[in-house]
Amino acid sequence: MNGYIYALAVVIVVLAIWWGHYFRWPAKLPPLLAYSYGVATILGGVAIWMLPAGYSNLFLLILGIAVAAGAATGFAYLWDWGQKKIMEKLAALFSKAKLYDQDQSTKPE
Repeated sequence: MNGYIYALAVVIVVLAIWWGHYFRWPAKLPPLLAYSYGVATILGGVAIWMLPAGYSNLFLLILGIAVAAGAATGFAYLWDWGQKKIMEKLAALFSKAKLYDQDQSTKPE
Protein backbone atom coordinates (compact mmCIF):
# COMPACT_ATOMS: atom_id res chain seq x y z
CA MET A 1 0.00 0.00 0.00
CA ASN A 2 2.81 2.43 0.85
CA GLY A 3 4.21 2.06 -2.65
CA TYR A 4 0.95 3.36 -4.07
CA ILE A 5 0.96 6.35 -1.70
CA TYR A 6 4.52 7.24 -2.72
CA ALA A 7 3.74 6.87 -6.42
CA LEU A 8 0.61 8.97 -5.93
CA ALA A 9 2.67 11.67 -4.21
CA VAL A 10 5.09 11.83 -7.14
CA VAL A 11 2.25 11.96 -9.67
CA ILE A 12 0.45 14.71 -7.73
CA VAL A 13 3.59 16.84 -7.46
CA VAL A 14 4.50 16.39 -11.12
CA LEU A 15 0.98 17.23 -12.28
CA ALA A 16 0.70 20.24 -9.96
CA ILE A 17 4.04 21.69 -11.11
CA TRP A 18 3.13 21.03 -14.76
CA TRP A 19 -0.30 22.61 -14.26
CA GLY A 20 1.29 25.64 -12.59
CA HIS A 21 3.61 26.16 -15.54
CA TYR A 22 1.02 25.81 -18.29
CA PHE A 23 -2.14 27.13 -16.64
CA ARG A 24 -3.23 30.45 -18.13
CA TRP A 25 -3.10 32.67 -15.08
CA PRO A 26 -5.21 35.87 -15.29
CA ALA A 27 -1.97 37.84 -14.96
CA LYS A 28 1.68 36.94 -14.86
CA LEU A 29 2.54 35.63 -11.41
CA PRO A 30 5.06 37.70 -9.51
CA PRO A 31 8.26 35.74 -8.82
CA LEU A 32 7.58 35.37 -5.09
CA LEU A 33 4.14 33.86 -5.75
CA ALA A 34 5.58 31.50 -8.35
CA TYR A 35 8.30 30.38 -5.93
CA SER A 36 5.72 29.93 -3.17
CA TYR A 37 3.52 27.81 -5.43
CA GLY A 38 6.42 25.57 -6.40
CA VAL A 39 7.71 25.13 -2.85
CA ALA A 40 4.22 24.47 -1.47
CA THR A 41 3.63 21.86 -4.17
CA ILE A 42 6.89 20.07 -3.43
CA LEU A 43 6.26 20.23 0.33
CA GLY A 44 2.82 18.74 -0.28
CA GLY A 45 4.45 15.77 -1.95
CA VAL A 46 6.96 15.46 0.89
CA ALA A 47 4.09 15.56 3.40
CA ILE A 48 2.32 12.72 1.57
CA TRP A 49 5.50 10.67 1.95
CA MET A 50 6.49 11.59 5.51
CA LEU A 51 3.29 12.02 7.51
CA PRO A 52 1.82 8.53 7.02
CA ALA A 53 5.22 7.06 7.92
CA GLY A 54 5.20 8.89 11.26
CA TYR A 55 7.86 11.49 10.50
CA SER A 56 5.75 14.49 11.47
CA ASN A 57 8.52 16.11 13.56
CA LEU A 58 10.99 15.85 10.68
CA PHE A 59 8.39 17.25 8.29
CA LEU A 60 7.76 20.19 10.64
CA LEU A 61 11.50 20.88 10.67
CA ILE A 62 11.63 20.83 6.84
CA LEU A 63 8.54 23.06 6.73
CA GLY A 64 10.17 25.49 9.17
CA ILE A 65 13.31 25.64 7.03
CA ALA A 66 11.21 26.32 3.93
CA VAL A 67 9.27 29.08 5.72
CA ALA A 68 12.51 30.67 6.97
CA ALA A 69 14.00 30.54 3.48
CA GLY A 70 10.82 32.08 2.06
CA ALA A 71 10.94 34.86 4.64
CA ALA A 72 14.59 35.55 3.77
CA THR A 73 13.70 35.70 0.07
CA GLY A 74 10.81 38.07 0.78
CA PHE A 75 13.08 40.26 2.90
CA ALA A 76 15.67 40.33 0.07
CA TYR A 77 12.97 41.48 -2.38
CA LEU A 78 11.84 44.13 0.09
CA TRP A 79 15.43 45.27 0.58
CA ASP A 80 15.99 45.58 -3.18
CA TRP A 81 12.73 47.49 -3.57
CA GLY A 82 13.72 49.86 -0.76
CA GLN A 83 17.15 50.49 -2.25
CA LYS A 84 15.59 51.26 -5.62
CA LYS A 85 13.15 53.73 -4.06
CA ILE A 86 15.94 55.44 -2.09
CA MET A 87 18.09 55.78 -5.22
CA GLU A 88 15.12 57.24 -7.14
CA LYS A 89 14.53 59.79 -4.38
CA LEU A 90 18.24 60.73 -4.27
CA ALA A 91 18.39 61.11 -8.05
CA ALA A 92 15.32 63.37 -7.98
CA LEU A 93 16.81 65.41 -5.13
CA PHE A 94 20.16 65.85 -6.91
CA SER A 95 18.39 66.68 -10.16
CA LYS A 96 16.39 69.46 -8.47
CA ALA A 97 19.52 70.82 -6.83
CA LYS A 98 21.30 70.83 -10.21
CA LEU A 99 24.05 68.68 -8.73
CA TYR A 100 23.45 65.80 -11.08
CA ASP A 101 22.11 65.68 -14.63
CA GLN A 102 20.18 62.43 -15.13
CA ASP A 103 20.23 62.67 -18.92
CA GLN A 104 23.98 63.10 -19.35
CA SER A 105 25.14 61.47 -16.09
CA THR A 106 27.74 64.21 -15.57
CA LYS A 107 28.17 67.02 -13.12
CA PRO A 108 27.61 70.53 -14.52
CA GLU A 109 30.72 72.59 -14.97
